[in-house]
Amino acid sequence: EQETEKAKAAAKSIKEPGPMILVDFTALSDGAIHNKFDKNGVNDPALKSAMQKKVEADYASYANDSALIAAGTVRGCSQGVWRAALATLRDEVPGHFFAAIFPPA
Repeated sequence: EQETEKAKAAAKSIKEPGPMILVDFTALSDGAIHNKFDKNGVNDPALKSAMQKKVEADYASYANDSALIAAGTVRGCSQGVWRAALATLRDEVPGHFFAAIFPPA
């Protein structure tokens, strides 16, 4: 019986991966940021970094922006599956640079 209680307590302590967003930086930058030549690369790392910092700083606004969500520029995702989702998006939307953005800690 003690082991069952320990197992239950351990199961409760394991947290589900939280929500996050995948952002289409090509759409967000009106085409200035892209990966036309390498699906895992980015043509302008400095611009992408600056835009990523902006999105991270205002995470809640981007994550809840209904226009960006409706356009597919911002997509909700679980932290448990983001790598596979990102790979799928990069295959399905060639030339568009998608990146994972995590909520602030």
